[in-house]
Amino acid sequence: QTIRYRPSLQRRHAKSGVLLGGSRNVIGNHWTKPWGVQSFSQRANVLQSLVPTIPNTPLKTKTFVGAKLTATDLPEILGNLRCNLNRNTRWHWRHEPQVTALQWGYKLEETFPRSTHYYDYVLAADVVYHHDCLAELLDTMLHFCQMGTTVIFANKVRYQSDLVFIENFQKAFNTTLLTELDEVRIYSATMRF
Repeated sequence: QTIRYRPSLQRRHAKSGVLLGGSRNVIGNHWTKPWGVQSFSQRANVLQSLVPTIPNTPLKTKTFVGAKLTATDLPEILGNLRCNLNRNTRWHWRHEPQVTALQWGYKLEETFPRSTHYYDYVLAADVVYHHDCLAELLDTMLHFCQMGTTVIFANKVRYQSDLVFIENFQKAFNTTLLTELDEVRIYSATMRF
């Protein structure tokens, strides 16, 4: 399973990061380096902040070995997210998981100020599904990225709008295609400055 700015000389956490999406196994099966992650998505929105852990381990194991976890979703879905998060991680964490509302492109600086929210990784898995909000999704990805942030983006190409989003993503970030399996593409990216 996979777990979800402003450049500064001091960071609040040694490692942290971000995930957008519901396809949580996709990235974990292909990412081969130790990583710290924080994740978010619009629907199954999971924003999870992890200290360095071993990839391809269950969420319980990652939180137990020191993950700092913040899960996000739309405000009306937070109860369900909190229930699922507690069910999957109960008594298996060093730092109690946090649950926070996130709506793509909406009050990002107010909710997640860049001055206090730095992420080493942004993981986005299978998030290109609400095709009316793709500009907001890209804005949200950009907001969570700063100098030194790496984006890992996995997506199954289903529609033409997926390709348009990937094209815009590649314009906004320096990208490398890590792997392509069937129609699933996984990119590593850093922000263009």
